[in-house]
Amino acid sequence: MVALPTDAVRDRVRVLVSDQDARAREALKRSLEPCHWELYEVESGREALQVFRKHVVHVLVSAVELPDTTGFDLAWELRQVAGALPFILTVNDLSKEMLLRALVARAFTVLRKPIDGWMFRTTLEHLVGRYYGTGLPAVWEEGRNSWRQSAREEELL
Repeated sequence: MVALPTDAVRDRVRVLVSDQDARAREALKRSLEPCHWELYEVESGREALQVFRKHVVHVLVSAVELPDTTGFDLAWELRQVAGALPFILTVNDLSKEMLLRALVARAFTVLRKPIDGWMFRTTLEHLVGRYYGTGLPAVWEEGRNSWRQSAREEELL
């Protein structure tokens, strides 16, 4: 069973990012800095399992293609241990087939690389609220106004 964030843990929602691309991991890390969440970065499925066994993890963000497995298989493995662990998949090439596989695997969503930082944070905000119902830590809301949005993001809002 997934450990739900309590008031003490809410300030440190723990996100496990598994991607063999160091630049992709760094970009996700930078996008989460304003919210002060804890981020574990790994480049393989085996490393993700090791982190998961040592730490409480609330959300998995995994590339579909990993050096030793797939994001689908990794999510399945972690769910065998934790029960209903929410996860997001990231892909280079988004296709209908990939979306259908993600739907069947019960992924929260699929994000296409390169991942926009604002979109990533918004997606995580929604995921945490939906799965844990605890809302987000105050630091998330404080940091929101200082985030710089691209012209395209401003058009969408």
